[in-house]
Amino acid sequence: MRKHCPRIVIENYYEPCILYLLSRGPSYGYKIQQHIETQLSCGVNISNVYRCLSRLHKEHCVTKAHEPSEEGPDRVVYRITREGKTLLKDWIQDLNKQKQIVNKLINSCSEL
Repeated sequence: MRKHCPRIVIENYYEPCILYLLSRGPSYGYKIQQHIETQLSCGVNISNVYRCLSRLHKEHCVTKAHEPSEEGPDRVVYRITREGKTLLKDWIQDLNKQKQIVNKLINSCSEL
């Protein structure tokens, strides 16, 4: 029998996090990873960030452009699109529904 529950993993959870951060302004992969960890308190591997950005780009939810960097080679900077903003709104609606379900479970179990 398990003694500890694994951390809850929501499939594609990084997607709304990235879209949210990009809705606040353009950014690049490493900075997005840092913001997810610091602002959203969620650890994320940089390769997962880039996989998600690639998927969002293929779905026309973000654009990408190479821009010069003072610290080294050009950076790939991502920006949210209109489609990305719509997807973010859909994510928030779905997450709110899930939040209600989880809250019901937590409240029901508080009697244990």
